[in-house]
Amino acid sequence: VRNVAVMSHQGAGKTSLTESMIFDTGATSRLGKVSDGNTVSDYHPEEIKRQISVNTSLVACEWKDHKINLLDVPGFADFFGETESSIRVADSILMILDSVAGVEVRTEIIWDLADENNTPCMAFINKMDRENADFEKALDSMQTKLTRQIVPVQLPIGKEAGFKGIIDLIEEKAYEYGADGKAKPVAIPAELADDVEHYREMMIEAAAEGEDEITMKFLA
Repeated sequence: VRNVAVMSHQGAGKTSLTESMIFDTGATSRLGKVSDGNTVSDYHPEEIKRQISVNTSLVACEWKDHKINLLDVPGFADFFGETESSIRVADSILMILDSVAGVEVRTEIIWDLADENNTPCMAFINKMDRENADFEKALDSMQTKLTRQIVPVQLPIGKEAGFKGIIDLIEEKAYEYGADGKAKPVAIPAELADDVEHYREMMIEAAAEGEDEITMKFLA
């Protein structure tokens, strides 16, 4: 069982991402939208009316023999109490960032609170299909403004209207999305080969730093 708090600055798309996750894992048979007022986690009349999260919602799904309890936490500062209480019970935080805006005010506040509670964090750079989406810029803002070592484990293929998939740096495999939204394996694009090598080396180095014995193997 994994209890994951999904958090972000307001408007980064955490409720839509949560909806996509439970749809993709088969927990729901339809993909709801915030604009239509039919998402699983935003069910309160006030949330549907305002198209924002007001309460923390618990949404469960199953993936690869794990039950994942997603806590969709309100992003607006007015509901900061929800953020504090959710961090207390979460195993980890999934921080959502807008690919255009990068790190925002509440991103930093939540990240600092996670540091205080020693809560593990992972980040998801969202909305890569938006105009002016910039993965590198968003990543740079994280490395500049946030604590801990920020290391990507996936790279996007394309951006804005040309966004079409991701590269898994751990497995060194690429996936592109079809018209049905499903991912299919493809060859790593030649123009991204250097980026893959650079970021994979960064990831391995970061992992090696966690243990002296592995560090020595890495240096050797």
